Amino acid sequence: MSVMRERMERKLRPNEQVGRLVCRRCGRLLADDAIEERKQRAECSCGARTYRRSGSEALDLSTVDLGLPPRGAWRRGDFGGVRIGASTASGSMLLMTLFFAVFWIGIAGFFTFAAWASVYMHLTGTQTVLPGWQISKDLPMPPALTVFAVFFLLPFQLVGVAMIWAVLMSLGGRVEMFVGGDTSWVEERFGMLALRTRFRAQDVRAVHLLSTRDSDGRKEAASTIEVWFEGQKTPGKRSRKRFGVPKGRRWWLAAAWQHALLKQQA
Repeated sequence: MSVMRERMERKLRPNEQVGRLVCRRCGRLLADDAIEERKQRAECSCGARTYRRSGSEALDLSTVDLGLPPRGAWRRGDFGGVRIGASTASGSMLLMTLFFAVFWIGIAGFFTFAAWASVYMHLTGTQTVLPGWQISKDLPMPPALTVFAVFFLLPFQLVGVAMIWAVLMSLGGRVEMFVGGDTSWVEERFGMLALRTRFRAQDVRAVHLLSTRDSDGRKEAASTIEVWFEGQKTPGKRSRKRFGVPKGRRWWLAAAWQHALLKQQA
């Protein structure tokens, strides 16, 4: 069974060669003849410069078999449109995200507790948070330092929330897109919790399966699916959203989104 699954995944991602550079400002593919060989950089028509050493590359999805969705991916019609999605559940990603989440939340949680314990002490006039329990001889902190600590820790707490979301998505989440003209949307969902972005199908300008390089310029495996939208209120200004999907489903999902959104516009 494992051999058959490996062969199927190879069919789903047949073009793991070097792709074309992507402009990080507008999402356009940069032509090979636009790259300055000496400086290894390319200038896009929007004016942005992208360096090959640190830039992202879009892989060729033209030969992915859309009629053979991998396990955990789907495409089905729904009320005048089509739903295309894939599960984000992954054992390896779950272990990785859980480790970093526990590490980060443990540290940030300790300092957050200390900051709010200092707030509690100042408001109540007590010297202990609980009877007979003194957290630290340094508490309560001076009022100014207490206020600073409460606000200073907010970004770290938001990162902790994002890590919890990553753990949930690795545990049993899904990424799904509904393509239905002006009422299209794409979402990341875990149970009843969802982060949804609404858009018009005609405003999508690019769908890429990105492959990135590390700081030494070495090639890495395809990492994320990226969708670029044209701004409705400010034409010419583009925004992007990235989606992480396990490797076995990533190639098919990127190709299916690209076909549903861009091939119909051609």
